[in-house]
Amino acid sequence: MHSLGIIRFHHKVEQIKLVGGTEKLFPRWIKTFAMEVTPLVNDKVVFDKLGIEIKEIQFPYLITDNDNISKIRFERALARTKKYFHKNGVSELIVDENIGKTNELLNKEGLFRVFDGSGFYGVYIVEILKYICSNMGVKLQNLAVSLMLDDLDCFFELILKNLCTKVRFMSIISLNSENFIPLVNEIYNESGLVVRLEKNTKSKRGDCGILINFSKNKDFVNSNRFSRNFIVLNLGADILNKNQNGIIITNIKMKSKNKDICKHSWIGNPGFAEALAYMSLGIEMRDSAILLQRQKKVISAFKTAGYYIDGVKGCRGDIEKEVLAEFGKRLNTKIV
Repeated sequence: MHSLGIIRFHHKVEQIKLVGGTEKLFPRWIKTFAMEVTPLVNDKVVFDKLGIEIKEIQFPYLITDNDNISKIRFERALARTKKYFHKNGVSELIVDENIGKTNELLNKEGLFRVFDGSGFYGVYIVEILKYICSNMGVKLQNLAVSLMLDDLDCFFELILKNLCTKVRFMSIISLNSENFIPLVNEIYNESGLVVRLEKNTKSKRGDCGILINFSKNKDFVNSNRFSRNFIVLNLGADILNKNQNGIIITNIKMKSKNKDICKHSWIGNPGFAEALAYMSLGIEMRDSAILLQRQKKVISAFKTAGYYIDGVKGCRGDIEKEVLAEFGKRLNTKIV
């Protein structure tokens, strides 16, 4: 049975749990302190059919929107967290929020394999686009799909080759666009699809469709202005408020038809879906390209486990289906 660790963060004092339920005995101001010094609150969940044992812990530090995280206190809490998982033989983790670059800090020492959902998004990208288009009332093949990328590697090559068979209009936006020329030529020779190469979003002002941002380069991403005629699926660097000019999706919500699984909030985390994909296929090494090469098996495994896309989220929370439908009506008037 696979062991998977889950780190949960709390933003409110009311959410704090202490060992033995003693949080009920303490006044509000003591709970935060007690959380940082008492034994870690943990829970174990076993999914026999999936072959996964979950060890979930409460991160021993209260994160609030108005709190500037003390580096020393945060790293001390992180050290306690790592010690707990290491002691309990857990080497694979998911984090419910990327606070204080938690993923990077956990990955740094090589002790843990942290699932951040990037592999899942690569495998499920067509399913995600179909979901978005279905709620907009627009056919995927009628929309322009653009991808903002830093550079070309095996992972993105597989994504592009997969997408080019599903769409009629595609472009790549990258500072290193010349590195994509051989692949673009290959796609054209095999499918006849002309993929446009661009350095920025300026040439897209008159277009409409879906833009998928995979770029981690904050300066590059935010040197661009995102048209209100595009839905942006942001899987890369954060887009600053001044550059937001339309619907920006930052997360996909997954659900399961399995009642025992769906009662846990973290089953909708893309990181958990990614971990499940690796485990279901018995892939020991974390390699998104390998996951993509087995895309059909991964999607089939998800559907067998009762998983489905239940919604999308933005920076401010859930993006309602009605919002997507209204956006689709506006786009339909611009589609030729």
